[in-house]
Amino acid sequence: MKARAQKIQTVLDAKFIHTKRVAELFALALQAEKNVIIWGPAGHAKSEMTETVIDGLGLKDDTFVQFFGEGMTEDKLYGGMDFKKLEEEHQLVYHPENSFLNRKFAVFEELFDAPAVVLTALKDTLTAKQMRNGNQRFPMQTKSIICLTNKSPGEISDMGASAHALVERFPFQFELKWDSYKT
Repeated sequence: MKARAQKIQTVLDAKFIHTKRVAELFALALQAEKNVIIWGPAGHAKSEMTETVIDGLGLKDDTFVQFFGEGMTEDKLYGGMDFKKLEEEHQLVYHPENSFLNRKFAVFEELFDAPAVVLTALKDTLTAKQMRNGNQRFPMQTKSIICLTNKSPGEISDMGASAHALVERFPFQFELKWDSYKT
């Protein structure tokens, strides 16, 4: 893990300062194949650092990036809806092969801004390690999810029991902030 952390730090140091803890976090999450929440104020380069690490490690083709927010729906989460099946057979079927489920890594931007129904579906998927939609099943290939948010895990947990349970699916949690905001 030390070699991977050093490589990540080298990649980050080319663009950022004070990256040791961030590099160690990424190395640990990727090595252990665990999910991580990185939170902190806007403008602290959470997204840019994550993209830099993914590119620097050559993981771009293995990574799915999804923006969450008020407009997020279950069909977007699971790769889109099969409209032909819906129209012809009146079945709600998704295309999970076009979703995060079919990649080794995922980056979820502002995950906790999504509607509760999406968060509940995701929680079920992370627990079961597969998408379950009636008779439709799709095994999750994703080894690690990186969640980037401005909300702290405590703030998210305060949203209710279901949100708290989803936070628990992210065992690594890291607040990205500066040691000092004085110049």
